[in-house]
Amino acid sequence: ARHGPAGNWLNDNAVPFAPQSLDVDSCDVLLDHPRLLVLGAPLREVFLMKLNRAEPQDFADMQQIWPEISDQFDSAAAIVEAFSVAFPSSPEDEYLDSLIIEVLARSGYHLPAS
Repeated sequence: ARHGPAGNWLNDNAVPFAPQSLDVDSCDVLLDHPRLLVLGAPLREVFLMKLNRAEPQDFADMQQIWPEISDQFDSAAAIVEAFSVAFPSSPEDEYLDSLIIEVLARSGYHLPAS
């Protein structure tokens, strides 16, 4: 109330950006207050959300997140597959795997295409 945000700012406005693969049970409880529950999404899902938005700051965030989740993907194709599950209504992008490889390469990470 002190800062005046709308009552739905935290959850309802973020719903369009949530990946369909997000399992709320896999989230970390960051704050459990009688009138506020704050959950932290798994970094894998955050990485896919950043890829979906694909702005310069999101690419920087992806580079920071990658070391924490690199063991979950063995190729750019695996990330593209996870992305299509997370965001099935996104149009198919034949260059998405190349973008992923390029973004991660900027920070010195090598990821094979497939």
